[in-house]
Amino acid sequence: MIDEAERELVIVMAYFAPERDILAAIRHALKRGVKVRILISRSANYNNDTNMLTVSKLLGYRHVCSDGKTAGKLSVFLTDYMLHAKLIMNEKRVLMGSCNINHKSFNRLGELCIAVDNDSPFACQVRASVEELFRSSAQAENRRDIRFNPFMAAIEMTIMR
Repeated sequence: MIDEAERELVIVMAYFAPERDILAAIRHALKRGVKVRILISRSANYNNDTNMLTVSKLLGYRHVCSDGKTAGKLSVFLTDYMLHAKLIMNEKRVLMGSCNINHKSFNRLGELCIAVDNDSPFACQVRASVEELFRSSAQAENRRDIRFNPFMAAIEMTIMR
């Protein structure tokens, strides 16, 4: 779904520690001009430092292509809720289920997700719900807004393997 995104990519994730190929796909989407919005908990009950390290890395990516044209825009939002959602949306589909974007979910756990075409009434309801979550959250303007302990993030990422 990340590679399919042409205009928008929305990621709402409880535990967000993607492998390098996922980070590279998000970076490539930005270079293609895709508007990327990410929503995570300000303080997750598990792997919080890893979540923050991940979005800090993403906020550090340049948003200008090599040809000088402006690339897509990345926005990171932090919610005060203990967010437990696992959702990815682009302009074509909504994908949701139990799978976090991390190594453990992809390789060791029995996760399940469902994809729904964007034009379905159900997808419209999901989109409205997600937009409400974004409205009730605070945008992280830059990397200084993201606080984490790098040592704890390294330990969390080891445990998640």
